[in-house]
Amino acid sequence: MRAHRSHAWAAIGLGSDDMPGALVLMMYDNHDETNVTFSPRIAHGHREPEYFPAMDYEIYSGTGIYNEHMVVAGRCLSNCLSWPLGEDGRQRGAIDVSSQSQGAMYALGPLAGFNSDHPRSSVQYHVQYGSFSMNMSDARGATAPLSVDLARQRANDGTELTARFIRKADVLATVHAVCMVMAFVLVMPLGAVMLRLGHAVRWHALTQSSAMVVVIVGFGVGVATSLRYQRSRGFDSYHQILGIIITIFVLGQFCLGFYNHRLPPPRRRTLISKAHPWVGRFIIFFGIMNGFLGFTFGMNRRYAIILAALIIAMCVAIFLTIVGKRFLTRRRERRGASRNSAPRSMRASPSGRPFERLPTYPPHGPPPSWPAPVPAPGFAAPPPGQHAYYYPPPQPPSPLGDQQSPQHQFRYQFQPQQGVVLHQQPVVPGTAGAPPAPDQAYQPPPMASTQAPRELI
Repeated sequence: MRAHRSHAWAAIGLGSDDMPGALVLMMYDNHDETNVTFSPRIAHGHREPEYFPAMDYEIYSGTGIYNEHMVVAGRCLSNCLSWPLGEDGRQRGAIDVSSQSQGAMYALGPLAGFNSDHPRSSVQYHVQYGSFSMNMSDARGATAPLSVDLARQRANDGTELTARFIRKADVLATVHAVCMVMAFVLVMPLGAVMLRLGHAVRWHALTQSSAMVVVIVGFGVGVATSLRYQRSRGFDSYHQILGIIITIFVLGQFCLGFYNHRLPPPRRRTLISKAHPWVGRFIIFFGIMNGFLGFTFGMNRRYAIILAALIIAMCVAIFLTIVGKRFLTRRRERRGASRNSAPRSMRASPSGRPFERLPTYPPHGPPPSWPAPVPAPGFAAPPPGQHAYYYPPPQPPSPLGDQQSPQHQFRYQFQPQQGVVLHQQPVVPGTAGAPPAPDQAYQPPPMASTQAPRELI
């Protein structure tokens, strides 16, 4: 066997031109990258072959690394013409040593470095494979060491290529990684930002529900991927255990969110409403950490750099969003404060028509549409931060004149949060501006038909 070291491993399968039932002879660099590790295995299906320790073989001198090629020269001593298949071992695979076109196959690992001294080491998915036929009649009877120099031999001897497939990838593992990274790094943080900054409860629920669906899909694909490798079939690795726990928490978090957001506002802060955001934060954190464990477990550590770059980009995007949101909010508040403190003659009416140009007045000062205020006795001083003005009868020429009566004095307070607050107090009989007799009903003065009512702020 001879293959270039650019591939992580190389193997040929005997007894079948397909994986199920084939005896796989695999080789890869040893730990020091000074020699080759030979590993006989049995393929029980379209998954990683299982190590076959019962095969007895002899390795010849000349096995090693030559000119950046892995070379294995050897001879099988026993359990290579037939081998057990299945868990019970009743079925057996075999090689027809009299066949002139015995079916066989080959496979090459990914273009990545891999080295190990253990013949049981798990390997990555192949990127190239094919089938070929071999004349077994020329392989019988030789007991002397192989005389062909495989380090220099480049042509196949006694074999004929029948099929070749290149650029194959582990689609299931790729889909699993994409789903989990998209859910924990992109969709879940986006849903949290929507709720905290935009108060978009419906969009938050939609994004987090979508993330849950993506996690469920990624979990199912991950289980299917685990069944294809010997290192993951037991579901006992840290990545798998943590992934199962996180998936359960994602389902529980969905139930907590549904219960928490189904109550109409205003609602009181409960234990569930307090736990819901913190559970979400822990799910995102441990989900991202499990992604790094997953790339290490899947023997693709270089993709952890891409995951770290995505995390940094997401953190920067969230930071810029928060800072931008606060900047725009403060800018809007400053503009609103300056607009409210501007003179009345410079403002626009709610209907879009300009106000009548009137004299300016300081902030929270008296309305210019009334005459100068006259303090009325009997009123206490306004609270701090408020301005109070008193208007005794006769009625001031204002749009509120039809709501006033000689029987009362009116007090107007200008409060920053509530606007104009009207207070009235009855006039004591016998004083100036005493109310009319009880049998005389008060009629407000009619408004001139030619005078249009003024707009109020």
